[in-house]
Amino acid sequence: MMADFLKSQVWRCSLSKRLICAILLSLLLTGPRLLCISQPQAIRYPNARTDKVIDNYCGTSVADPYRWLGDLNSRETSDWVAAENRLASSYLRRLPGREELRRLISKRYNRVRITLPSRQAGSIYYRKRDKKPRSSFVTVNGVKLHYLDWGGKGEAILFLHSLSWTAYKYEKFAPRFADKYRVLALTRRGNGLSDKPDRGYDVRTQVEDIKQFLDALKIDRITLIGNSMPADEMTLFAGIYPERVNKLVYLTGFGWDHARFNELISADPTEMWQMNSLIDYNDFQRKVEEERKDFRPDYTKIQAPVLALYGRSKWWKKPLILYTLDEEPELIEDVKDERAKKYFLELRGNPAARRRIEEYWDRIYVPYFDEQVARFRREIKSLHSVDLNIDMVTGYEFETSPDLIDLHIRRFLAEK
Repeated sequence: MMADFLKSQVWRCSLSKRLICAILLSLLLTGPRLLCISQPQAIRYPNARTDKVIDNYCGTSVADPYRWLGDLNSRETSDWVAAENRLASSYLRRLPGREELRRLISKRYNRVRITLPSRQAGSIYYRKRDKKPRSSFVTVNGVKLHYLDWGGKGEAILFLHSLSWTAYKYEKFAPRFADKYRVLALTRRGNGLSDKPDRGYDVRTQVEDIKQFLDALKIDRITLIGNSMPADEMTLFAGIYPERVNKLVYLTGFGWDHARFNELISADPTEMWQMNSLIDYNDFQRKVEEERKDFRPDYTKIQAPVLALYGRSKWWKKPLILYTLDEEPELIEDVKDERAKKYFLELRGNPAARRRIEEYWDRIYVPYFDEQVARFRREIKSLHSVDLNIDMVTGYEFETSPDLIDLHIRRFLAEK
């Protein structure tokens, strides 16, 4: 009787209460065997070193001995997390009834959900969120790579995240396409749960990561979708393996000629880009940039149809260093490089220096970025260019205007 009553009440609850109800119902239905847990054994936790890091906040000293764990891209942090996961998994696997409880909870929680309507760019959309993805690993090209798989049938789509993100960046957006396509997202080497080797962040190596990843999953042809840095891999992959590419979607709208850009940085008397990188980039990001500094994209070798998305305003119209100074001044306080910190503090109170940066940016860097877009549009044979009525910031509009981006990608993928 109690079980029947609980069944009738579960779906009258809110989502959070619904999950609790599901757990209680599962415990009742599976009986006492689920709760028969063996006596706990002594647990030896992985050692986490402590550092003598002390910050001073308004005269109060605050110790932060585990600051090093905040660097999610460091090998030491990755190894510690992996050791913690192994310990937890070995303990949880011994719990009787765990798999049955997991099955019952997943069955009730892992379902299709539809949101309330929202207005974007003058249109009204609702959002459909499908089941959670399967999280898996594959070892290719000498590294273990993490990926998410939403399943689906039809042609395969692979989402590629930008610098320092992971496959989970697309967790809300990618499953929209699982109704008609096989959908995956790859965590690139050096990020998240994927291996973090010391080298191998050049474009050619990461193209080989993608190729061997597809081989391992027995996927012959793919549509690649990415924003910002993955444009490098997408361009080179399509040039080297044209027979493996169905279509390409550049969420940022263009790629970068790294070699030419680094020539501009080296000749820049204002040092604006070098100083800004000391704030915006960590050691891992600078390593990636260093290994890609000589890359030049060749769009003429792309044979597949390409979709490129553009906004009504360009993020490069304002020097990034001044954007940091005006919009994110708190970042300056955390700069460890004393020369860079001095540079920013002097710039903050020097209108003449600010004008020199603005003038140099407008004269040198803005024409460079405009030419990158023009070259991209000029050299690609089968380009579908879409100008969106929204502001764009390096292609992350799939998060802020997902329904609008979804609409254009679907139209493009449906074209024969």
